[in-house]
Amino acid sequence: MNVYEVDQQLIKLLEGIEGLPVYEDTVPGGAQPDGVYAVFFGGDLAPRAKAVSIASPRYSAMMHTFAVLVAARTASVRNSVREEVRNRLVGWAAPGVGQVRETGQLNSYGDTDATIQPLKYACYMTFQTMISEAV
Repeated sequence: MNVYEVDQQLIKLLEGIEGLPVYEDTVPGGAQPDGVYAVFFGGDLAPRAKAVSIASPRYSAMMHTFAVLVAARTASVRNSVREEVRNRLVGWAAPGVGQVRETGQLNSYGDTDATIQPLKYACYMTFQTMISEAV
């Protein structure tokens, strides 16, 4: 799998959460949804985070980092959605893709500023996995 294919699989996992619209990178038209939503930020490869095989570059692997922003009107809804996102993503793996783990970098759980109003509570969750170039 390449990075794009991995991202599409992860988005499908998130779309399986009932009542949670998932957007990729931006909310269409800049309009804010009425309730809880998630934004998936994918496609990132960590710089210089590549395990190069001594036998051949064909057997190398890349570190893939991605993030999910969850926004909601109440802290309790945000917290329940955050846990469901973790349950679906952490530990997920596919052929040629290592298990997803949460890194916790830049995670925030408090009130947000006016940029995503009228939704008040958000958390930004960061994850990573290894993708083999051999598969």
